[in-house]
Amino acid sequence: MRKNQKKRRTTQEESFLDQLFPEEEHETFSHAGERLPLQEASFLHQFCSSPAEALDVCSKLKKGNYSYPFARQRELTAFVEERERALRRWKDPTNDPKFQKLMDIIHQHKTEKAVIFCEYHATATYVADSLKKLDPNLRVATTVDQSDANLEDILRCFAPIANDARDVQNELRVLVATRAVSEGYNLQDASVLINYDLPWTVLQLAQRMGRILRPWETPRAITIYHFVPSTMSHSRISHARNWDERLKRRRMNIAPWRKFQ
Repeated sequence: MRKNQKKRRTTQEESFLDQLFPEEEHETFSHAGERLPLQEASFLHQFCSSPAEALDVCSKLKKGNYSYPFARQRELTAFVEERERALRRWKDPTNDPKFQKLMDIIHQHKTEKAVIFCEYHATATYVADSLKKLDPNLRVATTVDQSDANLEDILRCFAPIANDARDVQNELRVLVATRAVSEGYNLQDASVLINYDLPWTVLQLAQRMGRILRPWETPRAITIYHFVPSTMSHSRISHARNWDERLKRRRMNIAPWRKFQ
């Protein structure tokens, strides 16, 4: 997934890239070493999401479960398998610094309800299961793989005031959600929103925030956290840096009474 162009690279980078993506023409490509920038961005986004999502990508990479082939699939498979061991260690939430930061935020807002938005189902399931594992007393649910009826019950238990269901029992305190509920749902019983993954567009980000930035009974403070991967500041990853700039511009246009971290 690179195009035929020369640029300065370190010796280590040269060796690594040339092993995986050779310059010579590969018979299964219409163009030698054709680069797919959108797929590169997708891989980056998925690996920054969670160990669970990264392991899912690794499984597909080993099997070649994509609509195009990779150069040197055998070497790629060996490369991926070697790094899967480290990912499995990170999948333990006690070894995952990103998840540990999430736990810190949840405990910091221990009297408030929180919505956690994830871009991928594997990540949302991992986050919900890990929260339950490390804090069994925390009332948590996820929107992943729920029937319409179950989803309605979950949303009523999480946001009974916003959904006119004040007689519910066993209210939820944390909702782990995906794109399916990022638009059109009332979740403003929560005063904390956490973007565990950044969405693909700023519009989707605004839609997520709109789930809790809605009319409420009394004035209150709203806190929104963005988990921004360190790759966004990497000098060689242009699409990540471009997204970072768009996010910063968007934040400058948000009303000052909304608190971001």
